[in-house]
Amino acid sequence: MRRYQRRAHIDLERQVLSVDLIYRIDGTADEIVEPLSLSYFYEDQMRSLLQAKGFCITDQFGYFDERPIADGPEMIFVCR
Repeated sequence: MRRYQRRAHIDLERQVLSVDLIYRIDGTADEIVEPLSLSYFYEDQMRSLLQAKGFCITDQFGYFDERPIADGPEMIFVCR
């Protein structure tokens, strides 16, 4: 079985990324389509959400190698 991505749509207002993941079964014409929607957050939004729920942010990184959050593709918050 092989996975393909057919369609991607970004709703900027709601901050939602929607894609269809298509799985094609080798040697057949069969395919399975799995819709997937992901919400995304900006750094200031994530910080506000964590603090509003009572978390204290003790550190933050942009990737697992502990690079600065502004220099990385990820947002990693260490909280207590």
